[in-house]
Amino acid sequence: VPVSINGIELDYIVDQGTKNGWDYRKWNSGKAECWKTLQHTTAINTAWGSLYSGTATARQTYPFNFTSKPVESVSLQASTYQAWLYPEKDGNGENSYAVSASYNLCRPSSVASSKYYISYHVIGKWK
Repeated sequence: VPVSINGIELDYIVDQGTKNGWDYRKWNSGKAECWKTLQHTTAINTAWGSLYSGTATARQTYPFNFTSKPVESVSLQASTYQAWLYPEKDGNGENSYAVSASYNLCRPSSVASSKYYISYHVIGKWK
């Protein structure tokens, strides 16, 4: 039975928790979201045209399967050296209903191993 106030239907959380490092919420409407921050340590020293790249992150398994491909947003925090995130190639740079994309970091000069934090926020449908 839908819940409404003044004729406006309200959505509400039917499940929430933490699984495999992800926090998540499932809403009665069928929407779902999950988020996590991944620590990624890499040297950025592989020549890539006029830039340098590091090693890619592993794809992250979502805490549940979405019913279709969700929208995935990522942001980067650098502990020492600034860098940019870019999706990995060969199909790993695209997320699916079950796993995140794989991301790599690049910058204009080579650097030794450094720690980065990649924050994911994923929104889609669970039913």
